[in-house]
This record gives sequence, C-alpha cells and structure tokens, in this order.
Amino acid sequence: MNRRMAPLMLLGILAVGLAGCTSGGVGGNGNQAPTDGTATTGSLSFSARFPDARASLIPAAAESIKVVVTREETGRLLATTLLTPDSPSDRIDNLPGGMDVTVTATAHPNADGTGTPEAQGILNAIVPVQDVAEVQLALATTVESVSVTPNPAHLKAGESVSLVPTARDADGSVVLVTTSWDFESADPTIAEVAASGSLSGLAQGMTTVSVTDTESGESASAVVGVWEPLICFSSERTGQSQICVMSPDGDGVTNVSDGSAWDLMPRWSPDGAHIVFVSGRDGNSELYTMDADGANVRRVTNNSVLDDIPDWSPDGSTIVFHKDVSGQNEIYTIGVDGTNETRLTDSPTDDSYATWSPDGSQIAFHSDRGHAGNWDIYVMDSDGLNQKAAIASPAVEEGPSWHPNGQKLIFDVYVGAYPNGNDEIYVAFLDGSDLQRLTVASGGDWHPVYSPEGDQIAFTAERNGNYEIYTMDAYGRDVTDITNDQAVDAHPDWRPPPW
Repeated sequence: MNRRMAPLMLLGILAVGLAGCTSGGVGGNGNQAPTDGTATTGSLSFSARFPDARASLIPAAAESIKVVVTREETGRLLATTLLTPDSPSDRIDNLPGGMDVTVTATAHPNADGTGTPEAQGILNAIVPVQDVAEVQLALATTVESVSVTPNPAHLKAGESVSLVPTARDADGSVVLVTTSWDFESADPTIAEVAASGSLSGLAQGMTTVSVTDTESGESASAVVGVWEPLICFSSERTGQSQICVMSPDGDGVTNVSDGSAWDLMPRWSPDGAHIVFVSGRDGNSELYTMDADGANVRRVTNNSVLDDIPDWSPDGSTIVFHKDVSGQNEIYTIGVDGTNETRLTDSPTDDSYATWSPDGSQIAFHSDRGHAGNWDIYVMDSDGLNQKAAIASPAVEEGPSWHPNGQKLIFDVYVGAYPNGNDEIYVAFLDGSDLQRLTVASGGDWHPVYSPEGDQIAFTAERNGNYEIYTMDAYGRDVTDITNDQAVDAHPDWRPPPW
C-alpha cells in the first residue's frame, strides 16, 4: 500500500427498514451480492469523497472508481461496483450480515475500471445484519515520484522550451495526471517559467526549475542552462584599446572596460561568466580577469616582464599564457587566483599564442623552434610534456585555435613571398592532414576562432584598410563584416554556453 495512503473512513451507519434492506438495489446500480444461503444479509451504501488539494487525483484524472468488497479472513470476492465522478455513489445488497469485509476503492483513468490506478484507499468494515451501513470513501494518490523532461534543459536567451512533467507510481508506471502543475524557477533573472510549463531563457547562467504535482505533493527539479551568445573583442573606439562585447551579428556593442588603460586579447571563461584579458593599467602588460559586465576586475599576474595572450583551461581553474623570458616568449600556466605559476616550455626560440584543447588534455601553440623566424603549430600535453610539431611547412603558421570537437586546429598562414603576401585562414587535423584554405582576400586574416557549436568562425581582417571583426561559416562561406567601424576592432572570442 502507498506509504501516504489514507484509509477509507467508515463515517456512519444509517439504519433503514427491514423491507428496504432486503429488497433489490436501492439507488446506483442496485448490485446484488451472493447470499451464501443465509437470510441474515446486510448492505453497504457507498459514496466517494473527493478531498481538496493534495488529497486526491480523482476530480481531474479519473473516469471511474472501482469498488471491490472481499471477505477479510479469506480474501474471497463478494462484490464489485463502479462509481463515476458524475455519480460517485452506489449500494451493494445481500452481503453476508455480520461478516468482516475489506473494501478497496481504486480510481482508474478508463470508464471501465482499467488503466494504471491513480488513487486508492482500503478499509475494513462489518456488514450489518438486515441493515445498511453507509460508507464514505476517501482515496489517496498512488503517485510516488515525478520527473520532468528535458532535464537538463538547454536553451538560448530569447528562446522557449516546454517542460513536460510525468507522474509515476511505486512500480514506475505512468500515472495519468491532468491536473495543473506548479512550476517555479530558482532564478527568474536567468529563466522564467509559465504555469503551462513554458520555459523562457533570459540571461546567461545556470539555475533550476522545480515542478510539483499539486495533488500528490511530489516534485522534481530540472537543471536549466541559458546561453546568451556574445562575442568579446578589443576595440579602439574610445581612442585606446578596450574590451567590448556584442551579439554575433554585431549589434549591441558594449564597452566593458573601465577606460583606465589599454586592454587587449579577451578570452571568455568556460562558463561564459568571466573574461581574462591583457592590460597595461598597472604600468606593465599583465593578465586580469573580470565579470562579463566588466565588474570585479582582479589582477592575475604580477611580473616585471610582458605577459600576453591568455586562455582558460576547460575547468576554469587555470590560465595558459606566454611570458617574455630574456627576450623570447615561453609558455606558462597560472591559477586564476594568481598562484601556481608553472613554466611549460623552455626552448631557445619563441613559443607563444597558447590555447587549451576542449578536453583539457593538450595545449596548442606556435613556435619557430624548427627554423627561426618561421612559426609552425605545435601541441603538447597540458603539463608541458610530449611537445611536437603538428602543422609545419616552409610557410608561417600561427595563431592556433581548436575546433570544438578537439580534432582540428584553425590558424592563419602567411601566403606568398614576404612582404608581398598576406595571412589567410586554414584548418587541418592535428597531424596536418586534410589542410583546407578557408579565406582568399587581398588583406590579411588573423585570429580565427570557432563558435561553440563549430558552425561559425570569427576572425580579424584588414580587408577595407581597417581592422574589423568578420564571421563566416565553417567552410569559409557567407563572410560578413560585423563591426564595420572606423576604429580598430580585433581579437574576437565566442562566449561559450554555461554548461
């Protein structure tokens, strides 16, 4: 029996005349029980009670209530009857008088008393001798658990999705619930939910939405992630380089720097809540972090030399960057809190522009260790071991960035004889195979980065005599200038979803 199952209540016994008791059915279906060959019979008159909130599923979901009377001692079936929500009463005559019986009432979704039970109650009673016992039945829900789909629910800001709750009994069978559900968002500034279960994404972040069956009291929660796609970049629109954010179509450009000094090379944190960047605000090129809106600026490095081009580890705990060591760049990592600075490379030439693989196991960077002045793309383990050339040729390959699947790198290549050539964007697998050129332009194209979904690429280009942010699809088509401003705009990065 359900752990919350309330017993049916024998509310009273109504005495009636003997003639009335021994006659045929009175009201309802006039059901007759077997007499077992005795003249000492009695009757049970039933009515179903539909308690208020959280007591019963009957009013909203049940099409029938099956009442079964059995002998308490042996379980032998004595009689059955069906009640309906429109006519929730009946009477069974010719039951053995003086017998201890068990009355079980079960609410079903089908009119014929079939389907997964939605509510149930059981009581024991004594059949009166040549009399009528009036019994009122109160049922308790069979719902033991509630689930909700989708869970987790991922959507973009401005999008909506329907949350669908499901009730189940102790055996895991679905219980039909047509009553209303209570939905509640833990943070309605991130996502709000309507009474219908329609979930709307409002702002970047993670929250939960709870759903409660108002009749059984059972509830469940769905994890909700809202992604507000943005591109951060550096811009000289205020006269010196500052960090700005904008939508992927170039609308809503917002300066999130405080204007105190130059700020460059922004990169989003894995949850899209913070930005790491390079700044000269303390008189030297150092790494800083800030919230997505520019608040809570924190200094990460504190060196007398240049620290540049940071990127986050996928778990958000560590930053990789390069540092000027005796006139050449080397790759380092450092905790977001400024501790645990660790050197990863130690070569006689330049190692720089490090970027973490999506799974956190590798770091890609460019280096001219193969032949001075000619950069190639290298990869190494995240602890600095197993350094090897990934994409190398007589041309200059630099500025690597990972595809979201971790199997490819995108980068820029200097095409043509210096100084008459220009940089173009290429993509290849980690072993250098399947090398494909994505851009063909008279101006230079640099700093390519994939969108989190891998279907778009943002990059810096000098195609109209000025540095702008462009986007294109993953195959180099649909190239669009999304900044189109007279000032220098460069170093784009896509905001990732928070999950």
